[in-house]
Formats: sequence, structure tokens, C-alpha cells
Amino acid sequence: GFGFNQGDGRTGMLMWSKGCLAIHAGDGSSHDTEADVPLELSTRPLLFLTPEGSVFCFGNFNNQSSRKLKANIKPYTGASEIIQKGVICEYNLKMELEKGINKKHYGLIAEDSPPEVSADGVSVNSYDMASITWQAVKEILNKNEQLEKRIRVLEKARKTGGIRIA
Repeated sequence: GFGFNQGDGRTGMLMWSKGCLAIHAGDGSSHDTEADVPLELSTRPLLFLTPEGSVFCFGNFNNQSSRKLKANIKPYTGASEIIQKGVICEYNLKMELEKGINKKHYGLIAEDSPPEVSADGVSVNSYDMASITWQAVKEILNKNEQLEKRIRVLEKARKTGGIRIA
């Protein structure tokens, strides 16, 4: 393993074990003074990368999203149209099939995805997908609210005799 100290008391360790890369973090409370590594690292790594490409995280993935980091900021509409362009597929991963694992997965195929979520054609951007989904939900909620208002107006007009429904 490789130990590190961030200079503020936070420490950690990169470890390669059984073909997997693990990132451990310590709280800086107890150190091996020669290696400058915490003596009691969590037994569960914070981030775990497998040879198959799976990433396991014990915590959250947080994307930097501060206004300070962005330019040309403006509200976006049209998320529903982007979602309509994407096709969720059922598939198997070739590397799993080669190992005899027949597990079904679900998701977009990068080459067939809207450019808003797959700019390079080989990967999809999970943050962009989540943001577009968030906006699409807002658009659907707004449309639903408009329809509910319209229904209330029509029901009120029907009760007062202004509208007849056959």
C-alpha cells in the first residue's frame, strides 16, 4: 500500500489487493510515525475499483457545481425532449459473459445516445443525465399542475351548467 498525508491531519492509503484498487481514509487520530499512515484504517475502503470496471463508493459522489466554476449560466428547458431521444436498453456486459456471468444490465448505449449526455460517443455522463432527469421531472410537474387547474375549471363549469360532456 501507499500511505499519504494531506497536511491537515487527514490521511489515507491506496492499496492494491486481489487485483482491485482500494482507497482508504483515516481520521488522523493515530499514526505510524515512520510511515505517516493511520494505524486504524477503516476496514471498508472509501472507494473500490474492480478489474471489471465496477466502482463502489461508501459515501457520496459529489460533483463540483459551484457558480464560481461556471460561465454562461442560464435556465434550461427541453429536458423531456432529450429523454425522449434516449433509448434504455437491456444488455449483457461482454466481460461478464466471458466469465460465465449472465447478468442483465439496463441503460443507454453511448453511440446511440443524445449528445447532451454522450459527447464522446463512448461514455455517458451520469451527472448530466441526473440533471436532465431532474429538469424533466420539473417540466412534468409543471405540466401536471396546469392540467389539474384546467380540470378544476372544466369541472366547475360543468357543475354550473356551462359545459355538457357527452
